[in-house]
Amino acid sequence: MIVDPFPNTLDSLLPPTMTTAATPRDAYQHLCKLAVLLGRILSYTRSTRTPEEFDNLDVTLTRFLFNIPKPYRSMIGVSSAELPTVLLLGCTMHACTIFLHSGDGGEDGVERSVKAVENILTLLRNLSSTLDPDDDRVLGNPLLGPTLLLAARILSDRYLVEGGPAGGAATRNKVEVLLGTLRRMEEGWPRLAGLMRTIISEDLKRDIGVTG
Repeated sequence: MIVDPFPNTLDSLLPPTMTTAATPRDAYQHLCKLAVLLGRILSYTRSTRTPEEFDNLDVTLTRFLFNIPKPYRSMIGVSSAELPTVLLLGCTMHACTIFLHSGDGGEDGVERSVKAVENILTLLRNLSSTLDPDDDRVLGNPLLGPTLLLAARILSDRYLVEGGPAGGAATRNKVEVLLGTLRRMEEGWPRLAGLMRTIISEDLKRDIGVTG
């Protein structure tokens, strides 16, 4: 296993160049670097940041996504031992997109956030076809909870905008996938996952007149 130095700059989160072949890293090593990038995104205050800072974060996140091996991006062909780490890696990557663009205040930011949620759902669907029903190591990871809650709340808002039961049935089904994932987590972390499921359920009951 290669031990990389701690990444102190955005450039150090990526391979040296786009043309130089980098030594493959495992999912955990990618996750460690992604955690640093997530911290940079979360600490980036929109009111004081410059367009150049935003562009640097956006380009770094894009390049990071492109440098992740395909099995880690799709959950297909991943060994059972790596599944928990790869799922957390994938969900956190898309959470970074949401955090970076959710404050844009325009339709583009909303659409990019919804697309990131769709990518999280794709990971879960791909995982469901290969996951052992008794394997709680993967969906029982409490570190997945905040991202699942974030994704569900974004879809809940979309569900209400679409008219709730009258026009948002397809979106509601997607929320149910996330609720089901939290239900699996609840088997090992009942208070944490149970609270998140309660929050999502309350979101779905909100009056569209209030949310608009």
